Amino acid sequence: MTALVLALVALGVAPLLDRALQGRPLAEGFADGFSQVAVAGLLLAHVVPAGFAAAGWPALGALVAGVVLGVVAHRLPRGEDTAEVVAALALLLHAGLDGAGLRAGGVLGWTVVLHTLPVGLATWRITRERRGQRAAAVLLALCGAVTVVGFLATGLVVTGASPAVLGVVQCLAAGALLHVLTHLGEHAPRGATAWGALAGVALVVMLSSLGG
Repeated sequence: MTALVLALVALGVAPLLDRALQGRPLAEGFADGFSQVAVAGLLLAHVVPAGFAAAGWPALGALVAGVVLGVVAHRLPRGEDTAEVVAALALLLHAGLDGAGLRAGGVLGWTVVLHTLPVGLATWRITRERRGQRAAAVLLALCGAVTVVGFLATGLVVTGASPAVLGVVQCLAAGALLHVLTHLGEHAPRGATAWGALAGVALVVMLSSLGG
């Protein structure tokens, strides 16, 4: 339960941190680079291998499909709106799986806690820029609610779905989120973004070492 509370606090801190960053281009660039690499790195280092272990090659196919889905969505009628819906659904699905990870506890639970802040910050900054603060707040609140549902319903999910299906779903959501991350930090100073990216790599390496 402690890990769940800390994850929800991390989501709530994201808007406050974003407000502190506004008007400071170097700090914003650092935060964008950190969020981009930390989230992408943790998806590729933890979520995708877990999905592959559960489902095999179909999981990697789902990963590619998630990325392609995000790209194709932009080319559909009202492409920007469609792409944002796809991204929001992928994010909420990921939040539910995070809730299940929090329930598992141990290193997995704390990995989820530590990556929730960069996920929340990236979600807030991208959504605020495109849809405004109200939409960003609603999306973060939904993420928190779905995380709680995932935490409480872990037993039902585990017994009701095969590991292979969960692995494919994990990787599909990860692919869609990887596409979304490419839009973060598009206008940030490159030097600051690079330093943030290095910090993101350090976080991924640290969590990977803790996981053995």
